[in-house]
Amino acid sequence: MKQAAFHSPDLHMHSVYSDGTDTPRALLQRVRAAGLDIFALTDHDTAQGCAAVRALLEPGDAAFVEGIEFSCQDGEGKYHVLGYGFDAEKPSIRAAADFAHHTRILKMQNRFGYLARRFGFTFTEEERSQLLALKNPGKPHFVDMMLKKGYVKTKMEGFEAFSGCPDTEPTLSPEEELPEGIQRSIPVWGTMTGVRPTKIPMNRLLEGEPLEQVRRSMEEEYCCSGRKAELCLDIAVREAKLLQKAEYDKGYSLYIAIPFCPSTCLYCSFPSYPLERFQALIPDYLEALKKEIRFCAGLQRGKRLTSVYIGGGTPTTLSAGQMEELLQCLYESFPVNEAAEITVEAGRPDSITREKLMVLRKFGVERISVNPQTMQDKTLQSIGRHHTVEQTKEVFALARECGFENINMDLIIGLPGETPEDFENTLEQIRKLDPDSITIHSLVVKRASRLRRLLDEGAVPEEERAHRMEKMMELGLTFAAENGYQPYYMYRQKNTAGYAGSSGQENIGFAREGKECLYNILIMEEMQSIAALGAGASTKCYDRQRHIVSRVENVKSVTDYISRIDEMLQRKQEHGMGD
Repeated sequence: MKQAAFHSPDLHMHSVYSDGTDTPRALLQRVRAAGLDIFALTDHDTAQGCAAVRALLEPGDAAFVEGIEFSCQDGEGKYHVLGYGFDAEKPSIRAAADFAHHTRILKMQNRFGYLARRFGFTFTEEERSQLLALKNPGKPHFVDMMLKKGYVKTKMEGFEAFSGCPDTEPTLSPEEELPEGIQRSIPVWGTMTGVRPTKIPMNRLLEGEPLEQVRRSMEEEYCCSGRKAELCLDIAVREAKLLQKAEYDKGYSLYIAIPFCPSTCLYCSFPSYPLERFQALIPDYLEALKKEIRFCAGLQRGKRLTSVYIGGGTPTTLSAGQMEELLQCLYESFPVNEAAEITVEAGRPDSITREKLMVLRKFGVERISVNPQTMQDKTLQSIGRHHTVEQTKEVFALARECGFENINMDLIIGLPGETPEDFENTLEQIRKLDPDSITIHSLVVKRASRLRRLLDEGAVPEEERAHRMEKMMELGLTFAAENGYQPYYMYRQKNTAGYAGSSGQENIGFAREGKECLYNILIMEEMQSIAALGAGASTKCYDRQRHIVSRVENVKSVTDYISRIDEMLQRKQEHGMGD
């Protein structure tokens, strides 16, 4: 077959979709004016511009080749890889481009910190948002902003300012299989970017789809790695079995929010009010909460209560008498005795006493949490938790002495300054306590938390945090398997510290058989309506037939909740919570 001869090619062009100056229309006009007979658009880490160019082509135009320029690194260094002639809509290509774009955003964020530390160049929140909102921001956009602010006099000077900046590119691993020569750039979760990765496979399993077919779909359709697909399916199968205890259409669960804490942890972004400052509000808060409990009990009459979860904040900041007052109202209003489970998040060891534990036992509470987050005293102090490791051990022993046979412990990986060795030591101490379930959370750095500033100022780069968290999660998975814990629910969150495509981006609950928390599954999988009461609580109303989840939000402020409680009740009634 005779091959076409191209005399005027340009196979390396950029548009405004990355760091070019031309829109697709303007670029095509320049191609026509130059008399090119073949051209390719190779924007950095995105193929979005190719579709735009393709839509503008007219008969007689130069031959067009879809391309992309991936930013990569391996053991030899950093480099760019040009690809041509692929299907930009293919899931594997989209996943690779999405991951590359995510990495690019991380690089931009790192550059803000680097320029501030190295040269004192600062940017407003509006300027930051403006840059990060671009389709694919790069150094040229950064340099333009530096020129406008007068930090540099020339573009060359601007580019030179980045010479010492430690950028991170997606890593290529020679050990991985490369079915299409590009798979190495795809994150371990592929295109499954939502917070509930188990929801898709579990729904398919409940609909009767064969397990192997679901597995293939996760790996081929969603480009999920084999290890993550296996973990996800393992949990989904276990969830589907446990959810047989729940009645969906005529059933509901109940969440009670106690938004008070002994102190505010450094990483916390939840509505929580330090006891020292807000203790005087607790009696009024309880009166408003009891009013909402009695009102909502009427709305739910005739429906089956599946589970009850009292969380926060830290519910055990209430005194023993206040806890009894709350539980008495709850049991008088709702058919709690018919529920499959009731959980109270005892949480902070410095809030737990024998008297409070005995009140919980009096009302039939069987499952509690004693949450250390870490078993390293140095970390506890740095994150604002005013208790010691020894207190955690003492309180755990006290809970066992009081008869609790289902105790959960929460741990966080990625806390400031902690290494995999620290986490390994934490797990060893947890092993000796022998809780009935553990939950491993990946540290989330929310804008509302004081922790963001600490990490921004810290010396550990994002790439190193990602590596540490990946190692910690592996340690957690091994620990669970060796000690008889099975993963039974999982979710993901935005703004995970050390995201960078690592495996340390999910939160996993592990439990021994029969010690799982049904509420945790229901809140994640959105299979049942959940009536949520108290300040900052969000009620979820699930329409099973239409697969729609609607929300009724309570105000977050404790003082507003107290003064506007009648408004909260009206919201719930107008929304049809009892339907």
